[in-house]
Amino acid sequence: MSKYTLLFICTTLLSYGQIRKGDAFRNKIDSLNRVAFDAPVRVAKMTDSMLVIAKQKKRSVDIGLLLLVKGITETCMGNNGKALKYHMRSYAIFDSLNLNEGKVFSLGNLAAVELNMENYPKARLYLNRALQITDKKDFNNLKNIYVNLGVSYDHAGDYHKAIEYYQKAIPYMQQSQNYNSVAMNFHNMAVAYGELKDFKNAEYYSLKALEYQKKSGSERTLAIVTLALGDLYTDYNQLEKAKKYLDIAGKTARALKTPYYIQAYYEEYYEWLKKKGNYKQAAVYSDSLIAITNKINSEDRLQATTELEARFENNIKSKEIELLKVQKKLQATEIKKNETWRYILALITVLCIIIIFILYRNYKLNQKANQLLSQEKDALEKQNLRLENENILVQFETLKNQVSPHFLFNSLNALSSLIKTNQQKAVEFTNLFSKIFRNTLELKDRHLITLAEELQHVNAYLQLQKMRFDDNLVLDVQIDSQALNGFLPPFSLQMVIENAVKHNIISSEAPLYISISNTGDFLRVTNNLQQRNYVEDSTKTGLKNIISRYKYITTLQPVFEIRNDQFVVELPIIKEENE
Repeated sequence: MSKYTLLFICTTLLSYGQIRKGDAFRNKIDSLNRVAFDAPVRVAKMTDSMLVIAKQKKRSVDIGLLLLVKGITETCMGNNGKALKYHMRSYAIFDSLNLNEGKVFSLGNLAAVELNMENYPKARLYLNRALQITDKKDFNNLKNIYVNLGVSYDHAGDYHKAIEYYQKAIPYMQQSQNYNSVAMNFHNMAVAYGELKDFKNAEYYSLKALEYQKKSGSERTLAIVTLALGDLYTDYNQLEKAKKYLDIAGKTARALKTPYYIQAYYEEYYEWLKKKGNYKQAAVYSDSLIAITNKINSEDRLQATTELEARFENNIKSKEIELLKVQKKLQATEIKKNETWRYILALITVLCIIIIFILYRNYKLNQKANQLLSQEKDALEKQNLRLENENILVQFETLKNQVSPHFLFNSLNALSSLIKTNQQKAVEFTNLFSKIFRNTLELKDRHLITLAEELQHVNAYLQLQKMRFDDNLVLDVQIDSQALNGFLPPFSLQMVIENAVKHNIISSEAPLYISISNTGDFLRVTNNLQQRNYVEDSTKTGLKNIISRYKYITTLQPVFEIRNDQFVVELPIIKEENE
């Protein structure tokens, strides 16, 4: 039954967006379109006359619409090659005007012709192109496209897919009062169900189609629906019903004078005669059928159709080439724009590199300058330290130089006292003093001397003082042998003992007891405290000198204090000589 599936060639031009309300010429074109299927020969002649007028008045849109009508008449008369020619010309006009509505009509009619020629993939290609550019509110064209997509699957044998697209068209059909469109859609669904061997649905939708055909009054739809019903009842051996609808179809086809419908009628009546067993009359219809088929499918017509298709495809390709050229220009502009941005980015990158280089160079120069400043600072610090050490050394030397005068001053005071009391002892004192003073001059250039050397010097000094005080001056020395290797500033112990002799009363009634011992890292010197009411002339440098000299040698400092009527002095013993 699929050979009787009806096509929705775009039949309603009044929906076309460029039609102006009240334009009589355009309304007449629409009227021709409506009756083209029923009176294709008469409509073709009238269309030719109107084309002459439209060309004279340069009405490009009207020319495109009239070519569509001309193509429809050729389809109805079985001239598929000529139909393609007119629809392609129509498409070219609408494409040049960039009118999507007109292109949709042209593509739909091209698809219809391709379906008649059983070129289903190409038909779907045209229909999908049309679907892409159709306005979503254009219900009439959307309905036509979905139905014809269903027809393409129907003729290709995919009936379930065909019914799916037929059903998609139903909502759009409900928006219009085009009964003929509804009839054709129900007819197509009936054909699909017939191919699926679903007799119940096939009969139901065929009768629904006939019901809406009566409302529309379309003779063409009547022919195709009754042919389908005759075919359906023949297949299911309901021959009386089949004869009823085939008679209606034959009468309508002859009235329409359309070879396509006449051919279909002969095919179905031939099958009906065979079912009835009337083979003689069937043979007569077979001869007529062959003659009509040969006329429709002549080689010349096929060749013309192929050439027209080629020309149309070339036209489409030329348009695609032009589009590609435009795209290429746009791409070239985009590439140029991108290159400009690349140059700008490259320049920015170079500037950034230069800035980073300058900053890095300045950083390195600053770093080098800071290093030089640091080196100069270190050099200055070392120089200051050297100068400070030299200054300390000078001060230390000054302190050392104070020792000899101090010893000399005290000794001369003692000599003065002896001269007054005992001239003989004064002479012996002078001789011993000269030896001690020579020893003093030898030791004064050293920063440190051993405790053993200092004790030797102190013993010589005490011999000198015993000449003055006899046994009234008592010295007790208790020092560990290991401590003798420690160091003291020269004459520091002697000056402590001098200080004790100078500031205390020494007599037979009040002897002076001096004790020298070591405790840990200190040398302890103690004497009983019996201070004089007056003190011999003094330079007041003795103890201060000791304290000052120790500051330059060690962090340990001497201790001078009174404990339990004893004057106690503790001198740090230095472990190693530091000259």
